[in-house]
Amino acid sequence: MDGVPHKPLFTLTLTNIQILPEGKREIGDRLVGIVGGGTFEGDRLRGVVLPGGNDWLFVRDGGERSIDVRLPLQTNDGAIIAMSYRGFARVRDEARARAISGQALTPADLAVRMVAFFETRDPRYSWINRVMALGLGQPRVGAITYDLVEFL
Repeated sequence: MDGVPHKPLFTLTLTNIQILPEGKREIGDRLVGIVGGGTFEGDRLRGVVLPGGNDWLFVRDGGERSIDVRLPLQTNDGAIIAMSYRGFARVRDEARARAISGQALTPADLAVRMVAFFETRDPRYSWINRVMALGLGQPRVGAITYDLVEFL
């Protein structure tokens, strides 16, 4: 991101993720991740991830995953922000079976890249409606953490 003006937006941590196998497709597997909660924290906003978010993962036969996530966020002062992001995750071959069985992955096992958008009706946070953020994700024990940056 050298040469492109950007600044940190927030760190997002998703917890209590339950993966439900949805079914085998001709070109890969569909998995649905139910997000039970989490937190987000940055200079301009912080709060919690409300239960009910979901991640529609598609695992291609080569192991690459596409992610399509929707999350309800609630700031510490009560604003509701809808967050959506899409991206790709690459899981090392030897870690794939562990991930499907629900075992924790290490940062060396998984690399996630995503682009995020936001919507809110709360006038205190109307600026976030115009934000496009890029994020890098790393697994943690029982969670995944993303560092998001906003482009200026």
